[in-house]
Amino acid sequence: MGFSPNRIEAALKNAASDSLEDCIQWLEENEAKFEASEKFHQQLNADTSTAASGDHSGEPAESSADGAAASETEPPKPLTEEEKAAKLELLRQKAAIRKAEQAKKDLEEQKKNEVIRRKHDQESIRVKEELKKKEAMQAAARRRQEAKEDALAKKRIKDLIEADKRERLEKKQQLSSNPPPSLSSSSSSPSNAPTSSSTTSQPKPKPVYTESKLRFRIQGIASAQPNLMKTFPIDATLGSVAETLATELAIPANSIVLTTTFPTRTLTSADFSLTLKQADLVNASVILKQA
Repeated sequence: MGFSPNRIEAALKNAASDSLEDCIQWLEENEAKFEASEKFHQQLNADTSTAASGDHSGEPAESSADGAAASETEPPKPLTEEEKAAKLELLRQKAAIRKAEQAKKDLEEQKKNEVIRRKHDQESIRVKEELKKKEAMQAAARRRQEAKEDALAKKRIKDLIEADKRERLEKKQQLSSNPPPSLSSSSSSPSNAPTSSSTTSQPKPKPVYTESKLRFRIQGIASAQPNLMKTFPIDATLGSVAETLATELAIPANSIVLTTTFPTRTLTSADFSLTLKQADLVNASVILKQA
């Protein structure tokens, strides 16, 4: 290509890369600098040689200057094919070295990323396992709480039944110890004997309740507590009960469904006109769902 070895060496040191294109571009961009530097050195050498020849041979300085000028106009010696091939091979080797170093860096970076990814996966698995454990513990706690509340509700119902039995027994004892005057005065009359016996055989009246305590077990509805205890007047309608529950649970009243267990009955919005007494929901436990 006609570049001197000094220029090629400078291009390899100062070019953007060791590629042939970048080196040639750098040489073309700095051609003027090289020419000025070479002219300066050639002129300096010419002056030195002229001074030396003038001192020893006595030749005029003009002839030496003319020879130096002639040497400056001579074109640089072009590179041979072997030199070109050697330079290209050198550039290829350097490029291969850089490529191998970059591949090594990429492999190390890939290994680091793989380690980070594995740590992240392990952390995710650990967090998921801890979350599952917490959910299982919460579910077990809810089941224990529900069982405890069920036991308390059954105990309250049992206490109410026992209280009702005691009340009936006391009334029966009072009637047996203090019979009505009409029965005692007419006990000797044969005509009144059947009447007295029929009167004593009649069943005792049920206790009169003015309020109903209801326990609601909530299923399928998001709520802060799985059970509710409410007291309503005995003549309250199921519709008013549903409105109260809907306000507390933030759901539509007409979507509430009540299910009894013993016996199993399902009460929907079609039954909301019934009172608690008519629906036989006096001191009862029911399941509350949403349709």
